[in-house]
Amino acid sequence: MAKTKSEAPREDVIVPTVTVLVVDDDSRTARQARMSLAGAGFSVEIVGSSEAAIRLLHDALPDLVVLNLFLPGTESWEVFYYLRAKGSIPLIILADRPRYGEALLALDRGADDSLSTPFEPRELVARSRAVLRRYRDKDVDWA
Repeated sequence: MAKTKSEAPREDVIVPTVTVLVVDDDSRTARQARMSLAGAGFSVEIVGSSEAAIRLLHDALPDLVVLNLFLPGTESWEVFYYLRAKGSIPLIILADRPRYGEALLALDRGADDSLSTPFEPRELVARSRAVLRRYRDKDVDWA
């Protein structure tokens, strides 16, 4: 539903908080993702390992996951398959350009989108909104 300039925001409409889990061991990339997504109104959780991600996902599911495919320790693919086993949780893959073939494989296996690193912060926000729109009621304005 498009808003017109003459319409004032309705006070009785509750806009849900969208929670994004960013799984990345690179503190610079994670910080950039947090700043851009939080600046766009998303609630952001950051974890730096696949083990921490699976522990967190076991307790509560976010609205969107941004996953770096190249984490140390347990393979990132375990997080990927864990998410897919949990159902339809929107998933954006982060991948270094030299290893972008892995991101293409992830798209073939069910990822919703991918973004090469380093990324443009506004592009991460735009892709997050686009993925969420495909999963959510089109009448809800997601950030």
